[in-house]
Amino acid sequence: MNDEALLREKAATLTRMLNFQGTIGMFGHVSVRVPGTDKCFISPGASTDKTVVRPEHMFVYSTAPSSAPACRPGTTRAWS
Repeated sequence: MNDEALLREKAATLTRMLNFQGTIGMFGHVSVRVPGTDKCFISPGASTDKTVVRPEHMFVYSTAPSSAPACRPGTTRAWS
């Protein structure tokens, strides 16, 4: 498992753990930035059932400016 896959797994696991603790609600999310890159993984928010979040559900964002299309799980979108 590479570093990015491990971070996705940890972020998904943390999302489920915080949900079980009642720390994040229906609209909360977890995010993690990949060290040394402009890439971030963000868990789904907006009424997503946090008990079923898996690594493949994590959104991939880039903090580098670009003209990327709308973000879907597993795709990249830049913040500008």
